[in-house]
Amino acid sequence: MDASPGVGTQPTREGEGAATTGSKPNTKHVDLSLAPQGAKAADLWKDRERAPEIVLLRTTEDIDDKQLRGRAARYYDNGQLFLNMLYPSIGEMREALELHYATVADLDSMREAALRQAEKSMVLRVGRAVVFALAKQLNKEWDADAVRHALAPESLSLAADDFYDSIQSARRSMGRQFRPNRQGDDGGLSDDENPIWGRS
Repeated sequence: MDASPGVGTQPTREGEGAATTGSKPNTKHVDLSLAPQGAKAADLWKDRERAPEIVLLRTTEDIDDKQLRGRAARYYDNGQLFLNMLYPSIGEMREALELHYATVADLDSMREAALRQAEKSMVLRVGRAVVFALAKQLNKEWDADAVRHALAPESLSLAADDFYDSIQSARRSMGRQFRPNRQGDDGGLSDDENPIWGRS
């Protein structure tokens, strides 16, 4: 590996100077930090080196201050990710979990656990969306505008909305502490519970 930052070596293809028997293969320099046209390489490496700093907003004042009413999250170029913890998908997932465990003896503990699972699930979904969007900065097919759109509050809100694939994992986690009200349930949403498939 060459000592220059962002530069490496790779074997040349046949026809580019194949090595003779017993000798080291020929190599050529490859710029590993090559950025898409219009992107700043320094910014790309800066974003790769650290995960987003997650900030949870729980009051309407803080949410309005970050212009997140009706939106799940906003990512800033300094690496901060602000999440709206009053976003509707949290309440919707919490209600689905509470319905599933509605007959447990300790309802208060169950409701607290359902809220924790719903919040954790949204943080993970939005956080993954940000990480994958930042990774696209190293893809030459994605320009700066495409990455910016992927990181926009509207795009992150779509990631937050889709909690339906997360419900099974949340139910399994809660099932270690609480007994569900239906036997033999696989943890997924039924057609009646799922707002997509259950619509008439």
